[in-house]
Amino acid sequence: IQHRLAAHWMLEVGYAGARGVRLPVYRNGNQVPLESLTASQRAMIGAAAAAGQDTTPLLQPLRPYPQFDNITLSENIASSVYHSGQARITRRFHSGLLLDASYTFAKSIDNASDFNSGDPSEQVLNASNLRHQRAVSSFDVPHRFTASVQYAVPVPAALSGMARTALSGWTLNGLITLQSGQPFTPFLPLFDPFRNEAFNRPDVVGDPNAAVPPGLAFNPAAFAPPVRGSFGNAGRNIVRGDGYHSFDLSVFRTFRFRERISLQFRAEWMNAFNTVNFQGPVTDLTATPGAFIAAAPPKVAQLGLKLQF
Repeated sequence: IQHRLAAHWMLEVGYAGARGVRLPVYRNGNQVPLESLTASQRAMIGAAAAAGQDTTPLLQPLRPYPQFDNITLSENIASSVYHSGQARITRRFHSGLLLDASYTFAKSIDNASDFNSGDPSEQVLNASNLRHQRAVSSFDVPHRFTASVQYAVPVPAALSGMARTALSGWTLNGLITLQSGQPFTPFLPLFDPFRNEAFNRPDVVGDPNAAVPPGLAFNPAAFAPPVRGSFGNAGRNIVRGDGYHSFDLSVFRTFRFRERISLQFRAEWMNAFNTVNFQGPVTDLTATPGAFIAAAPPKVAQLGLKLQF
């Protein structure tokens, strides 16, 4: 929907949604069914593990296909849904200044965002219940704001000759981008002798977004290892990384030789103020959980020429 608010002001609002079905996902098709183990079976497995014995002979008869070990299945059974509200406002001034700002409020939910990526967020924990995987998508960005400014530098009418030539054809540009951080999944790479797998999620014992130590993305003390032989109660993608904030600047100068031939000089500064944007935090709870070990590119400056004909 577009609506003119006043002279030279234009407001645009809209909705965008998408539904995905039959999306690919990997899962263990021969996982030991922890939720159906009896007390006596758990006691036998626990005693063998405590004695340092291999629990495989006890686990194999419990699997759906006892003659096989873990079986990796690739199936098109995942789904997704996306909703977003979008707003955009533009203003063109007589002086040659153009303002364009956009905001998107969105939410994406799925149970498989990027199968075969190796990301802990994509590893199916309970193979018999894919509903436990349902959460915000690994690429979910709730808030995103962008604003651009373009200014075609006017040349005073009183100027002529070399002065007019030197000041004509200049354009100044600015772009600001602000967005929320993406979600991640804390995990534990601990071997569980009750299913012979070395991946689990922790139990949530506090608020991972409260009392966050300086320099970390979340509070590691909010998580604890689950009891062996159980799945951790932490959901998928329950913490978020650092947001993204950047301001880009550019200066263009266009030289026109003929009506259809021009040469444009471009000077551009990406992330002009050298803002630090951390990438995904460490989610392995046995390492340095919550720590940022990588960042997006710092300030980058480049010069270029663009021939148009």
